[in-house]
Amino acid sequence: MHVISRRAIARFIFSFLVGIGYTANAQESNSLDPVTVSDVDVSGDAVHFSFSENRVVSNSEANAGLWDIRFEGTSIYVNGEAQLLDRTFDYIARAPESGYKEDDIANGPAVPAASGTGWFDYDPTTHIVSVIPDRTIVVHTLNDTYAKLEILSYYLGGVEEGGVPRNYTFRYVYQPDGSRDLR
Repeated sequence: MHVISRRAIARFIFSFLVGIGYTANAQESNSLDPVTVSDVDVSGDAVHFSFSENRVVSNSEANAGLWDIRFEGTSIYVNGEAQLLDRTFDYIARAPESGYKEDDIANGPAVPAASGTGWFDYDPTTHIVSVIPDRTIVVHTLNDTYAKLEILSYYLGGVEEGGVPRNYTFRYVYQPDGSRDLR
């Protein structure tokens, strides 16, 4: 008859529990859920947003550089660098290694602001700004973190026809650990 010591049983239980904890933490850290932000009013001054704080920041925080993205009319600026990808938000699992641009006075914003080449189309007949499907902005922040952003609407409540413009609704995924993983 084989006898198992209490010490062996304790080691087995400890190893088992540590293994369960490690697996749970690994699954938890690899899953990033998109955050949706609705009806950010940019009809007045520019609005600055922080991905890490998940909120619009105050003017004093913006002046201190504590922001990641700025909305001003149909223009989007970044506090770092960005690129506009012609791919669906859900398809992008990793931020690209290269290809980012900074906002530049001579060359314009990193995210193109012209109708058709940026995130939107403008119809001069109806004066409606429509989101171009499958355009995703990837941001490499000054804190060396990454985020992907999709503009969902430019109108209050998502109502284009007769709606109130300059009210962004967007969703994003923010990766706080510095890796390029965005899923």
